[in-house]
Amino acid sequence: MGTEMRAGRAWVRRGPDVVTLCGSMRFFELMLRVAAEETDAGAIVLAPFTVVPAAEQGGQLKGQLDELHRHKIDLSDRVVVVTDESGYWGQSTCGEIAHARQAGIPVTVRRVRGAGSAGVGGGAR
Repeated sequence: MGTEMRAGRAWVRRGPDVVTLCGSMRFFELMLRVAAEETDAGAIVLAPFTVVPAAEQGGQLKGQLDELHRHKIDLSDRVVVVTDESGYWGQSTCGEIAHARQAGIPVTVRRVRGAGSAGVGGGAR
């Protein structure tokens, strides 16, 4: 157990790692799989659980959920970005990665094969 500075405040680490999952909600099934793996490995897992329809992506709810997710990241020892084989993630996830890195929180990417990735469009990162 050590003390470190994070986001301008002392952070005392006790107990298991806290991990926040990030990524496109189109990969929610993959996130659940990674959440189970991280939990089985002894981590406390935080993740998004609300899907905002495409037509409402610029709305107030989306902004509130993004802010809430950044607070989850602030509580974390590390962030895991979940994606499929394509490596896709969107603008919100890019912002979450930047937020974590600015706070000094390690970020890793997990490319997961399987359910939840069929019919996915968009670019790879």
